[in-house]
Amino acid sequence: QDAGGGAMRESACGGGAMRCCLCQSSSTATRKTLDESCLEPRRSLGMIRTIEASDLADPGPLPEERVYEPVPYPAWDSSSKNVWHEKASGSGAIYQHLACGCPSELEDESNHDGHRACHVVRQSHVVRPACVRATLISFSAILVLAALWHTRGAHIDVLNKAFRAVHRTPAPMRSHRGWLFCRSSSSSSSNSSGHRSCGAPPLVQWRDSPAALASRVADFTSLPGVPPGALEHVTKHWQAFPPKFRGARIRLAQVAAFARELLESDPFSTGDKVPYLDLRSSDSRGGAIAVTQRQLAFLVVNILMGNEIPAGDGLSAALQHCSASQPGRSGLLLSLLSFLAVLSQELAPGSHGTTLIAATPRERDGSWKDLLANSNLETPVVCVHTNDGTDCGLKDFMAGGTPFQALTDIAGGSVGGKAQLCTLADGQDESLVQFYSEVLAFSFFVDSTSSGTWMLPVPWTLLGARRYLGDISGQSIRSGPVLDGCGKVHAHDWLNEEISSKTVGVPLGASTAILATSAFVALASNCSKCLAHGHCDMPALVNNRCEMQRQHLDSDVDLWYQAYAPNMYHAVVQEAFRSTVQRIGTGPWGAGAWYGDSQLSFLTVWLATSLLAGTTLDYYIYDHFCENPGNQCFVLGAEDCASCLKRSRSNTGVEAFWCGTLGARDMVSRFQGKSAEVLYKALSAKVLSSDKGPPKQVFDLLAADT
Repeated sequence: QDAGGGAMRESACGGGAMRCCLCQSSSTATRKTLDESCLEPRRSLGMIRTIEASDLADPGPLPEERVYEPVPYPAWDSSSKNVWHEKASGSGAIYQHLACGCPSELEDESNHDGHRACHVVRQSHVVRPACVRATLISFSAILVLAALWHTRGAHIDVLNKAFRAVHRTPAPMRSHRGWLFCRSSSSSSSNSSGHRSCGAPPLVQWRDSPAALASRVADFTSLPGVPPGALEHVTKHWQAFPPKFRGARIRLAQVAAFARELLESDPFSTGDKVPYLDLRSSDSRGGAIAVTQRQLAFLVVNILMGNEIPAGDGLSAALQHCSASQPGRSGLLLSLLSFLAVLSQELAPGSHGTTLIAATPRERDGSWKDLLANSNLETPVVCVHTNDGTDCGLKDFMAGGTPFQALTDIAGGSVGGKAQLCTLADGQDESLVQFYSEVLAFSFFVDSTSSGTWMLPVPWTLLGARRYLGDISGQSIRSGPVLDGCGKVHAHDWLNEEISSKTVGVPLGASTAILATSAFVALASNCSKCLAHGHCDMPALVNNRCEMQRQHLDSDVDLWYQAYAPNMYHAVVQEAFRSTVQRIGTGPWGAGAWYGDSQLSFLTVWLATSLLAGTTLDYYIYDHFCENPGNQCFVLGAEDCASCLKRSRSNTGVEAFWCGTLGARDMVSRFQGKSAEVLYKALSAKVLSSDKGPPKQVFDLLAADT
């Protein structure tokens, strides 16, 4: 809006990210670029409003106490870090910038907290205003602003009201009505603007109109999509002990009201149809699905209300199976309701929240070997579990909460394993999905009729996944109804009060999506126990003394690289993968329920992660992991291994006699900074080709004669 030489323009940056500026040019109105960032105007309009990524995803109502103050002239001087810090800390003015980017000087200063945007706030309280966008919805507010500028009035109250009006405008991902469906890596194409995009998926018909179904939502004590016996077990407990979230009790009636609003909202803008892609079909290998939180919740509510699609979705099949087989332990239903409960508090009406991207990689091709010579072994973060958490300062990888860290689901043939998505179990993969409700919800995109299962394939990634229930860690439970089980859902206040709100803006197709800074990556290793059948007994396996445990290094590196290398995924989501997954959290992948060699497993994931540019390995060691408890103590070596086994009290036959002399940190000191090829050749020469085989531990074999 041009007003006496002043400019108020919407600008695009970072391949379609939304950013707006209130700038005053000395001459004609100009459209600022990302590099200019509208942060160094010659004169200030008197107020500059920018946002954090979480506000872009979920504007919500603006509390009255959040009063905006004018930015003193000059508004910004991005040419000097010192000036920035002086103004940010001394003036008390609002200095926050949108997630699409910052001037390089400011970005450097904010890297210490792991964010990719400037998060500098005034001292009195954090202000998180929403983006000012030159859209039809905000046009009236823009006119008010222009008039105020033109008259140089001091009517700050009026200005604040205009900003509040704009603040309520939701800003979901705007490409393909907020969703993207890609069948395979070869399906990407270019639109008229030159952006890579995905072909439109088929739309399938709901049996019942979701809008009409909304009128049938009562108080959630009855749900047509859930057998009464299983539902009653959950709803009675919920009514007696409504869980707390952010200080307030959430009752089923509130969840029902949110469900009703979802059904009426048509979040896909497809009426009585819904886009659908079967993630288990052959033409979906290398494909991807991106939906918003609102859209995923909409799917969950339809299924709970008994709605159907012709394909026979996996979520409906899972609910029916779990309700019939374990009506008294309906973990799946509790997790889904908890997902809706949290979103009922986070999403304002019409807000889409963050985006989730589910993707399967293409077939393995062994291309990782070409990277060995030119990839250096970066120093991993080794975290040893203690009674107070971990000794590395990071949160448990299974609990989530470390920004930009992907959680490694030690999976089998399908996500969720032998528990079939129903409840907690003694396996990591089986239990994890109960806490990460969005993973369960994505089983909707499995055609249970044609595939014969309702479970998601492996490998499989969900970018932006969050933990909705508490608590879970790799340290397993030594007592209770699930001995050695992973995680515990509390009887009271089971929602995750520490659920992450950190977000990042990522390019997606021709637009920008806002994702949570976390990911869920399910991948399987080779099954040493299967290969060793008839060759080694269980005592040999749990003590790393079976030769068959050491015969699949290449295949395991290939599997890890396939799941974690961005270039193995659809071109449209590769940059989103790089932006979201900057560190990998894992426990004894390869040495869990499939009883691999824990020392070789550590070296395998370290080697494979070093082939991924810009990615750090966070390796967690437990004395009593929920799979193969006690075996991971061997990664510590010598006295630390013996002490670990003493704490573990494992009854699986793990013996301190076989601890060896060296540990993981010894291996890091020996190989860090060297090329991955050096470690790979050392393993090939001294471990894989050893005709003597065990009993020597892998670390000791590598150290011999070097």
